Amino acid sequence: MTLFSYHKYNDFILIQEIYTQKYTAYTKDEANRIADSNLQSDGISYANGLAQADRCDCPEPTKTWSWSVSMNNDCMSHEQLVTSRGFTITYNNQCGRSISGSVSGIGYTQNGEEQVNSASFTIPAGSGTKSGSVYFSREVVCGDVTISGHDSGNC
Repeated sequence: MTLFSYHKYNDFILIQEIYTQKYTAYTKDEANRIADSNLQSDGISYANGLAQADRCDCPEPTKTWSWSVSMNNDCMSHEQLVTSRGFTITYNNQCGRSISGSVSGIGYTQNGEEQVNSASFTIPAGSGTKSGSVYFSREVVCGDVTISGHDSGNC
């Protein structure tokens, strides 16, 4: 009878066959970690671990992206007339490629006429913030402008 030990590391499973010290990994990162830890014991185990890491048909974690918008506090007063309002995009993009998006802006003239426009942007890989502006064809009351948008997905 063969005995196994079961370990869980960051939601990944590592099974160790007790008598032969053979390890099975379920992600490439886990296989590389096993290979690195075995390097300290002997070179043969390290080579076997690297070979397993190269052959590993492990599921990769799902990578995601998301962004949301907030309006800048760029009004001198609520009643100020402006032709643009600034915004900041806060993003997290694990995809390793850029993602495009757009925000919508709605403003109202002094006479109550609705003005609508949008602004497109591109977020790079990684996390951070990015600024932009929504421009209107006519002057709108600064305090009455709304800028909205958010999105997310898998890579």
